[in-house]
Amino acid sequence: MSIFRLDSPLMRGLTKLADLMLLNILAVVCSIPIITLGASASALYYAVGHLQEDEGSPTRDFFHAFRQNLKQATVIWLILAVTGAALLFATLYYLAVNMTGGTILLTITCLAWLLWAFLFSWVFPLQCKFENTVRNTLNNALLLSLGYFPRSLLMAVINAVPVVLALLLPRHFLAGGIVWLGIWFSLAASINWRLLKKPLERLIASSEVQEQDEQA
Repeated sequence: MSIFRLDSPLMRGLTKLADLMLLNILAVVCSIPIITLGASASALYYAVGHLQEDEGSPTRDFFHAFRQNLKQATVIWLILAVTGAALLFATLYYLAVNMTGGTILLTITCLAWLLWAFLFSWVFPLQCKFENTVRNTLNNALLLSLGYFPRSLLMAVINAVPVVLALLLPRHFLAGGIVWLGIWFSLAASINWRLLKKPLERLIASSEVQEQDEQA
């Protein structure tokens, strides 16, 4: 039957689904040392981007990007991890201690968490797409995340789903273990990449114009 031909929409869809599952497993395994989470996230976005364009090989693309981004993505992840730990400590402290102005400080901390989530959503796609310094990558991630606020908020919500479930509904999180291990992270990266596509294309076009102006 035609629907079972290799080039049929059904078979192409199943192939991409299998590729996403493979990438998810690679991303989870390569994130196990924790310190390599940033490189793993950058590699996942790189491979997912190529997969959506029907380019390259998922496994080859993933490990190529993992090696290429290992050093700088690790530095970025360590910065995010340290600031995240500080925000977590502040949140728990303000919730546990009854102090003057505690509500205001907790509100400020929640806003800081939102910025942190925005940074996390943007910084690794930028890392895998552009060559830049750590500082400039973080600055660009922050500026772009605020400039595209609705997209950033949606990406932050998508990325936060497993974390929120793990903290608030641990039983549901454990029940969905096969989802997290099987496809969730690559699926989330795929959705996020589609949300990022137009902003990144505009950024690339702007960079090319700037380079032409500098060469003129």
